[in-house]
Amino acid sequence: MATKKVTVVISEAPSPDVSERVRMTVGLTLDDDNEVRVLLIDDGIYTGLGVDHEKIGIKEMDNGLVMFGALGVRSYAHSGSVKERGVSVKKFGVVEIGDNEVEKLVSESSIIFA
Repeated sequence: MATKKVTVVISEAPSPDVSERVRMTVGLTLDDDNEVRVLLIDDGIYTGLGVDHEKIGIKEMDNGLVMFGALGVRSYAHSGSVKERGVSVKKFGVVEIGDNEVEKLVSESSIIFA
């Protein structure tokens, strides 16, 4: 069977819904035919900063983000979103990419969860 390029887009700030999306992403790696990538864009880039567990009550999200590297999930952050918010997303192996790379990532995807 051919490899499916699966892209999970996270565009919202950290929340219980985003935590579920992170857990779903980990689950997508169980199918060996999936090449899983995560795109952090807009307020989703805050997910790449790590989470203050006490303030928002999400305990497992950072664990999922740490697991991405071990599971072969590539994590990307839209550089325009990063710059606009004045943050740095160097945690969890997140790589910044520009508009052209985002367009390529999305256009090459077999499946997109947004």
